[in-house]
Amino acid sequence: MNINNSDKKAELHPMPVYMLEGMPYVPHYVKPYHWVAPGGITRTTTWLEERHAKQTMRPLWMRTWVLERFVETTQDL
Repeated sequence: MNINNSDKKAELHPMPVYMLEGMPYVPHYVKPYHWVAPGGITRTTTWLEERHAKQTMRPLWMRTWVLERFVETTQDL
């Protein structure tokens, strides 16, 4: 029995990602309204929006806090 399930792919869901000056900021996995860039740089939603970061959707692991504000419907999740 394989308890790691290593051949099973992780479920991905459309999640918002902010782009600012070519740097992607993905939703923090557990800390609401915080976004993480490569290298661990963390910014808040307000900080990104004040700098006019563009929002796009990308397939990521589910972040439940994101559903409250950023995802219009959970029907397809």
